[in-house]
Amino acid sequence: MGESHNVLALSSWYPTTNKPGFGIFVKRHLLEIAQSNIVNLLYFDFDTPRSGKSRYNKSVYGNLVEHTVIVGGKGGVLLSFFRVLYWYLHYRDWE
Repeated sequence: MGESHNVLALSSWYPTTNKPGFGIFVKRHLLEIAQSNIVNLLYFDFDTPRSGKSRYNKSVYGNLVEHTVIVGGKGGVLLSFFRVLYWYLHYRDWE
C-alpha cells in the first residue's frame, strides 16, 4: 500500500453502550480504514441518559481513536449545541 494518512471522521451515528447496533456500519468502515491509516473519530452522544455534566471518553482500537462526548444536562437542541461548542473550545487539545 501507500503511505499512511491521518483521517478525521465526524459521525452522527455511532455505537454506544445503550445502543450498540446504532451506526455499527460506521465503526466497521472506520476499522477498515484504520488498517492502513490513523483514524480519529469525534462523536457527540446526545442519546445516552444525561446525568448533569458532559463527559469525555477516549477509546483506542489499534489505529482507530474514538473521542466521544456524552452531552449532559437538560435542555433543547439549541442548548445542547452551546454545550458542544463550549466543550470544543475548552477541550480541543486532545493530547
